[in-house]
Amino acid sequence: MMTNNNPTPEELYESYLQGTCNAEEKKLVEDWYNKISASAEREEIPEADYDKMRAKIWSELHASTQFNAKGPGARQLFQPWKLTAAASILICVGLAYHHFSSEEVNTIQVSSNTPISPGGNKAYLTLSNGERILLNNEASNNISNQNGVRISKTTDGQLIYTITNTEPVNTRSIAAFNKIETPKGGQYQVQLPDGTKVWLNSSSSLRYPASFTALKERRVELTGEAYFEVKHIKNLPFKVTTGDHEVKVLGTHFNVMAYPEEQAISTTLLQGSINVSKGSNSRKIKPGEESIVKKKTNSIIIENADLDKVMAWKNGRFEFEDSELPEIMRQLSRWYDVTIDYRLTTNPGKFGGGISKDQTLDEVLKLIEGNGICHFKIEGRKIIVLP
Repeated sequence: MMTNNNPTPEELYESYLQGTCNAEEKKLVEDWYNKISASAEREEIPEADYDKMRAKIWSELHASTQFNAKGPGARQLFQPWKLTAAASILICVGLAYHHFSSEEVNTIQVSSNTPISPGGNKAYLTLSNGERILLNNEASNNISNQNGVRISKTTDGQLIYTITNTEPVNTRSIAAFNKIETPKGGQYQVQLPDGTKVWLNSSSSLRYPASFTALKERRVELTGEAYFEVKHIKNLPFKVTTGDHEVKVLGTHFNVMAYPEEQAISTTLLQGSINVSKGSNSRKIKPGEESIVKKKTNSIIIENADLDKVMAWKNGRFEFEDSELPEIMRQLSRWYDVTIDYRLTTNPGKFGGGISKDQTLDEVLKLIEGNGICHFKIEGRKIIVLP
């Protein structure tokens, strides 16, 4: 029985995301989404008529729930339990930039019949003695046990440091560093010796002490992007450095994006309190805010953060809301391990929309092509962006 006799699509969708829908409401949201996708496939719908089409489908489904979205002619670009990114296409229409369309355009030229698969749990660990170890989804095992610290990996993409206290910590072990690196197409999670959890995005690296015992601070060095859940330890601050950019915390949840190819370093705070510094400048940011530091300056800009967009990579999806096409292509390059040959001569503007990171590359490119602004050609592991 519906809890509200006349819920709007947006209201019901919000309940869907929060997990408070009953079975009938959940089916209604999924049927509504799938029927809109099927309608968009059959005919080109002007943006001005999109609201009318959505309302008409909603009324039909609300009157009768017999429609089966899995019948002939229906196709899902998004898995129904991952609708967060898809909603920006269906609900947030009429905005002043291009939204990805689910329309099949079939213009991508591919030089191979083998689709380019998404990335996965893959990284390399370099121990203090120089040994380099591949980390992936294969069987869990112990990697090292020295100086009172056991290093092990699990089958679900985690590297775990555990204090065993079976051996005394010496001065040499305190100075020892480990380094975990994710290649293009890789991601990984590491639990540091102090209990801090770190999620590494593709093409990133983290250098950290093999043990924090007897240290006056917990300092790690980041390249790329990572999300941190820092364990609070009184009088032992945690610091993340990227060159002369530093984030200082005592215990909190935050994301740092510091890829060399990006023009700025952004730090987004979800919980707690952090201090961001660059050169002689220092600013404190609050939950829901992000600091933006241009690499060629020392200025620190504080803005309200789009947390869904910032955390999309960790939550298994791409969220391109209000994104420039070059930014989108850089993300795809890192996750699918491809190079980009950008041949557009004009700026196509900003885009909105999203898709699961589990999709193959050609599925993502087809979604982007739906805006009609650009086209793609795939040659091996090179993506050519064409007008």
